[in-house]
Amino acid sequence: MRIKRADAEPLIGPLRVLSAAQRLGILASLVTALIAEEASEPAGTRPVRIPAKSPYGGQLILTGTRSVARLGITQHSSTRAEADIAGKDGPAHVTLELTRDSDPATGLIATTTETVITRIGARTHQRVSTARVTVEPVTPWPAN
Repeated sequence: MRIKRADAEPLIGPLRVLSAAQRLGILASLVTALIAEEASEPAGTRPVRIPAKSPYGGQLILTGTRSVARLGITQHSSTRAEADIAGKDGPAHVTLELTRDSDPATGLIATTTETVITRIGARTHQRVSTARVTVEPVTPWPAN
């Protein structure tokens, strides 16, 4: 999403009333979301345990593997983890598939795709989320 100067006020206005510490916290959360957690991992395949939410409520740990490989100037990681859950509507199965391409020099994510598949009895629900980050030339932010 590209923000034009005329469109920025609805986003900037609420930030002006926050303290410096609160604004810094918001900025940190935005930057943290762009950093690949596996950026410092060496190439190879290893077991992972990923916290998740159960379709029946509460917490769940998905177990699986993460593979990390260097592809030219990109680091590629692929994670697959899953868990079986017993529940009131019958057995459930949750699968998470996560792929990320990142810059190994900075650890910043270039592309990420997350697929969550939940099966409860005979019903299947799938959610796919894809984000692509691009680097834009620096332009001045509105001064006000």
